[in-house]
Amino acid sequence: MEELEVKKKYQWTTGPRSNQLEVYLAEDDTHIWFESGRSIPKEMMDVQLRQIEDSMYQALIGAQSERERIQGLLGNDAPLSLGNITPEQLGNAQPSPAPQPEPEPIKEENPIALILEKQKKLEVVDIKMNMPVEIPSAKVYEFLTMMFDEDEVLDILSAKITEKFSIDDIQTIVRNSIIKYYTEENNSKPE
Repeated sequence: MEELEVKKKYQWTTGPRSNQLEVYLAEDDTHIWFESGRSIPKEMMDVQLRQIEDSMYQALIGAQSERERIQGLLGNDAPLSLGNITPEQLGNAQPSPAPQPEPEPIKEENPIALILEKQKKLEVVDIKMNMPVEIPSAKVYEFLTMMFDEDEVLDILSAKITEKFSIDDIQTIVRNSIIKYYTEENNSKPE
């Protein structure tokens, strides 16, 4: 029957590594080595580290990984301290459960957009849109349609014209056309 080796677990009690965890790896005449690659002179062992039970180590590792996860979400690369956690404070702590997905934020909608979307009956109207465009002369257009398919000429001409307009330009033209439509409609109604 194989014997299972239980490695000793330690927690730093002082210095910049305070509360960090270590797992015993080996020792020589003067130093004790840990799996992290760190070592400590044997005479400093009892001053700077304390041995902890495996269950406490597991609980602290769970708390540490939860803090590191939160730290990652916050974009902070510096290690988080576990604070001065004692076995008494930890009690029967268990590793933290898997993080729950965050609920989707409530989408706030513009009240104007809501009213427009709720309309059951929308009017379909033709609005006149004045768009200043640069087009070739009638002779050039006639020449192009003699040489090439008219649909292809129109597709390329349309693409050349529309590539000069930004979305802001088009929105401004549509906005002005809507204003003109409603002002002309109000002026044409009998009183």
